[in-house]
Amino acid sequence: MKVRYRTESGSESTAYLDDGDGSTRTGTDKYTDEPLTVRWDGSKWVEVVEETT
Repeated sequence: MKVRYRTESGSESTAYLDDGDGSTRTGTDKYTDEPLTVRWDGSKWVEVVEETT
């Protein structure tokens, strides 16, 4: 599925997400082909960034 999402930096981009259930999905950015994870926050898709420690 193709969706608009808010990136970590706060801008918007487009992603192709894997089909699935739930509010968190994986996919790739349309323009960079970088893998990503997004979460539905109730009104839009938002990029999920893993914290490194």
